[in-house]
Amino acid sequence: MGRVRGVSQPGWQQTVAHFVECTIAIMNLHSDSKSRPLLYGELAQYYDLIHARHDYRSQASAIHDVLSENGVPDGSKILEAACGTGNYLIELQRHYTVSGFDLSEEMLRQARRKLTGMSLFEADIKSFKCTSPVSAILCLCSSVAYLRSYDELRDAFSSCACALNRGGLLVIRPWLEPDQVVEGMMWMDYFEGEEIKLCRQAVLRRHDRDSILDFHWLVAKPETGVTHYLDRHVLRLFEHREIERALTTCGLNCRQIDVRGFDRSLWIAHRD
Repeated sequence: MGRVRGVSQPGWQQTVAHFVECTIAIMNLHSDSKSRPLLYGELAQYYDLIHARHDYRSQASAIHDVLSENGVPDGSKILEAACGTGNYLIELQRHYTVSGFDLSEEMLRQARRKLTGMSLFEADIKSFKCTSPVSAILCLCSSVAYLRSYDELRDAFSSCACALNRGGLLVIRPWLEPDQVVEGMMWMDYFEGEEIKLCRQAVLRRHDRDSILDFHWLVAKPETGVTHYLDRHVLRLFEHREIERALTTCGLNCRQIDVRGFDRSLWIAHRD
């Protein structure tokens, strides 16, 4: 992490110091590619701000339609896996009895501030358990891409299948497939407020079956100046047939559908 405060140092010294700190951060990231992304830890406090332009309401409305069309009526018990800061749950609680879990306690802390009284718990999608079955499970933020192998993918779907009622529905938003990835794809998000300004950028790199996004963050505050963070996300490129096989192996009858407001097809899978 590098920090720039005012102009107290000569320009060249400031630049060298910043370069050294960033280089150390990059070396640390390469030495521990399995470390948790900062977005789900130290930077969780900025998650909602950097995603402020995301239309959760419209997407949640589309998911409500999908659930209704697939036998999940209003009033049903719904669970969101990898719920993050709870932005979909805020919208879906209008129609359902909702709960959620996430692997990041920092993300859940942000969610609890907005969803007081809701059941939100820390758990791993590969091994979570529910006290009672639910009518639908949602995983809408491409979180399955953080799983590292087909076996982990199958374990996650097995846990979901065990938590569903007979006839229950699993809805998965996947990440990109291998043939959809183009080296050099670029991302940029930003937020402008009175007391804070944020920007993050990344250029996708591919290594075998992984897509690697090194997000460079700039966090500007009046009291601290501009702070730089480097946040690595390693996302697995599962093939269509791998997801389909993992779902069917777990007793889930699956297909892909196009849903308004989502940039790629979603998987829906009924428990037999």
